[in-house]
Order: sequence, then structure tokens, then C-alpha cells
Amino acid sequence: MLSLVVATLLMQGVVSYNAEFKPGDVILIKVYRHPEYSDTFLVDVDTTIYLPLIGTIKVAHLTASELRDTLYQKFAQFIKRPEIDVIPLFKINILGEVRRPGVYNITSATKVTDAIALAGGLMPDADPKRAIIRRGSKVIKINIDKAITTEKTAYDVGLRSGDIIYIPRKRIRLSLSTIYTILSSISLLILIIDRLNR
Repeated sequence: MLSLVVATLLMQGVVSYNAEFKPGDVILIKVYRHPEYSDTFLVDVDTTIYLPLIGTIKVAHLTASELRDTLYQKFAQFIKRPEIDVIPLFKINILGEVRRPGVYNITSATKVTDAIALAGGLMPDADPKRAIIRRGSKVIKINIDKAITTEKTAYDVGLRSGDIIYIPRKRIRLSLSTIYTILSSISLLILIIDRLNR
């Protein structure tokens, strides 16, 4: 399963991710030709990860490239010329008008359309043009529909780990003629009830 995930992520052409790691982040570490050391690792509350053979590593204030360099030095003590990939996985929450709302792990190179697909796709009443990203107390507008059609990635739209994507339901828009028809029907109904009560 891991090899399939790695292959998919590498085929996507993972974009360099320069943000520092935070507790709760998930990191995919691939040590080529050594699948026994390749896995996904959760950043603990003390901003450390634990790797077999290497032990505990503090990842606070490290970017993905800096962590890769650190791991190279560590693994080089046991493996000749190790080849290592460090791929941060964003943890995002997709809520609203999707079939399977929840928390999903994606990479910076994951297309927005693929992220929505992880959540089961959009519901028929979804309004992706009015979607928002919640980041703490901050609210950012995002046109998911445009991001999908232009094949934007998480990196392109500025997604960060911990973001919440909320996709609202379409607004019901009534034309003037529809409103007039409804009001006329209500007036007629009131008139009929009034006559029946006489």
C-alpha cells in the first residue's frame, strides 16, 4: 500500500514545501531500496518523529528539505549513499456539501479536484464557487469550481495543514415572476379561505 501511495505522490511531482512542521502533521519518508524504513510518520506533540534504526528526531523549525538533509546524515551511518524523499502530508478538513466530510491527508502537489474526490465528490446542491477556507479565525474565499477546471494544486491555492475547506449549498434564487406567482397563489388561497369562513 505504501509503495502505491509513494508512486502516486511522486507521479504528481511533489512541490517543495517550505513550511515548518507542527504537531499533528504527517510526513511520508521514502528511503529508496529500503522499504523497511519507508513509512508515514506522525509529528508528536513535542514536534518529534520516531524512525526505526534512527530513533527520535526533533523536526521543529525544520523544512522538508532540511529534514531530508538531516535524515541523509543519520542514515548514511548505516546505509551507503542513501536516497531519501521527505514528503509532508497536509491534514485538511473538507466539510459542507461533499459526500464524505472529514479529515484527509494530501500533499502540496495534490490537485484540488483530487482532494474533493477523497471526500467523495461534490453533492448535487453544492456551490463550489462560494467555498471558503477557514484558518483559525481567518476566512479566505476560494472558487473551488475554478480551481478544479484549471487543475490547481493545494500549493497553487495556498492550502496549509489544518485548513478547513467548507463548501456551501447553492442559494435558492427566485425570479420576480416566480415571486409574483407565489404571492398571487397565497392571495388566492386567503380569498378562498375567507369565503369558506363566511
